[in-house]
Amino acid sequence: MSDHKSKKVLIIIDALGYELVNKHAFRPEGLSDAVKLETVPGFSQSALTSIMTGSKPDKHKLWMMYSFSKESSPFRFIRSVPGMSDMSRLWGRRLLNWKLKHLDGVSAYYNLYDVPGTVLPYLDLPARKRLFAPGSVRGGKTILDYAFQTGMNVRVWDYETPEEKAFEELSVALKEDRSGFFLLYTAGLDAIMHTTGTGSTETLEKLGWYRERIERLLSEQQDLILAVMGDHGMCDVTHHIDLLPEIESAGLRIPDDYIPFFDSTMARFRINDVHAGDKIRAILSRCARGKILKEDELDRLGISFKDGRFGDIIFQLDAGIIIVPSFMGKTPVAAMHGYHPAEESMFSALFTNRDVEFYGSRITDVAPFFKKTFSEQAG
Repeated sequence: MSDHKSKKVLIIIDALGYELVNKHAFRPEGLSDAVKLETVPGFSQSALTSIMTGSKPDKHKLWMMYSFSKESSPFRFIRSVPGMSDMSRLWGRRLLNWKLKHLDGVSAYYNLYDVPGTVLPYLDLPARKRLFAPGSVRGGKTILDYAFQTGMNVRVWDYETPEEKAFEELSVALKEDRSGFFLLYTAGLDAIMHTTGTGSTETLEKLGWYRERIERLLSEQQDLILAVMGDHGMCDVTHHIDLLPEIESAGLRIPDDYIPFFDSTMARFRINDVHAGDKIRAILSRCARGKILKEDELDRLGISFKDGRFGDIIFQLDAGIIIVPSFMGKTPVAAMHGYHPAEESMFSALFTNRDVEFYGSRITDVAPFFKKTFSEQAG
């Protein structure tokens, strides 16, 4: 194993899945065959935090972008401001974004999407700091924290840097710096596939674009350990369902009886009345396009939160099915993720230099791998 190499590089390409790279024969020259990695439930926040910490969501506590919390909600003031509950108003969204940044100190990525103003006051943002920065996970350490701890040079490019500029700056940094840890994250592929699907010309062209830049890095540098990976896979959408009318037909009240959150591939409910919970479970049990995740499965998947912060009822849709409309949007997308990790389309792919040995089967195995290379170099 080449742990003596002084430059460690991790490139995370959002939605670079194992099924996808095999479908399009994606393997940059100089890298190993793809390793198939199981992801975690949820979306990119969940998967990226699990990559960075080596922990499942029940340990790092950042499973979903939105959790349920009336007491700590940075949105609770909405109830007392006339007109704020109508989140279609641009002034209200601007005011809310200003408050989150300047008063609440939120630097983490978030999006208001189409979350109703009637629900927002009962929601919280578990992630408050940018993930790709030191000290981003309360009560835990990320790969970056360990890298800084060793005193090595650390460079990071994330979603705030356009990907073409990020790859150019990474190339320059590797030439100029004699050692260090270099992390690049990009969401360009994910965005394209949401719009055009996994088999589109645009997707194939984007994969070719990544291949060229990765091969260029390898041709310019020999003294490095390089890992290229995705955080999850992607699945083409085949059907969409509308769950909202079914739930609303039960005549339940928000927030007295329940608080809903309709993601694109998952519906979560905080239950405030036992009878309301029974009614919601009965409605969901009649839906043939998904299932309620039971407690033993939540435990096994690492998403069991006894305090119900992410929901007392978790309804997972089958692969290829999305909720439309949802709190994520009112129109269907071409492809989606956030399905059960056991679905073939959800597995992530990982490539390394051919002379680097990586032993792992989950995205949570990546952080221990890099921490080992840090400690061996420091030693």
